[in-house]
Amino acid sequence: MPKYKEKSKEIEAVRWVGNNIEDIEALTGISLPHPTKDKSGYHAISLIFPTETIRIHPGDYLIRRGKEDFVVCTSKAFDLLYEEVEQC
Repeated sequence: MPKYKEKSKEIEAVRWVGNNIEDIEALTGISLPHPTKDKSGYHAISLIFPTETIRIHPGDYLIRRGKEDFVVCTSKAFDLLYEEVEQC
C-alpha cells in the first residue's frame, strides 16, 4: 500500500518572549497595548480580532495562517511541527 506525507508549507511566525511587542505588531499589522503580567508573573498579551481574542504567553509562537488568521502554538509543539527556512 502506498504511503503519503503531508506537504510542507512555509509559515510566518513570531515567538513572544515578553518584550518584543514590535515583532508581534509587525506580524499582525495591529497596534497593541503594553503587555500585562499573567499569574506566573510573565508578560502576556491579548490580540483582539473581529471574530476572536487570542492570548499569548511568553514562549508561545504566534502563527499567521492567512491575512487575518492567526493561531497560538506552544514552543514544544512548534518545535515538533516546524523548522526554520534557510534564507538564500
